[in-house]
Amino acid sequence: MTRMSLRRLAPQRRVPCEETSIELWYGPPEPDDGGYVEPPDQRRWRERRALQYCESCSVRATLEAELRRPAHHQWGVRGGMTERERRALIRARLRAQADQAVS
Repeated sequence: MTRMSLRRLAPQRRVPCEETSIELWYGPPEPDDGGYVEPPDQRRWRERRALQYCESCSVRATLEAELRRPAHHQWGVRGGMTERERRALIRARLRAQADQAVS
């Protein structure tokens, strides 16, 4: 998340995540970019920590904006959900839309 995008969502408010490192939200850079492969237990800890910031945030537009992206474009913690949680929600919404179209 960049400060620029956060300010566009809530220009009059300070948001809890604004002063955090980008790695908290998206993990370390890929090994090709000088990073490393994040162990699963470290990833879970990082995601839980990021979600703690989301719990105290009043900017819900972040989640709706992220859900407009395709499931395969979901990375990191955004809008109070992990990428896995958002992908599952997107798939559920698509199934519900398909069911309504058939009815």
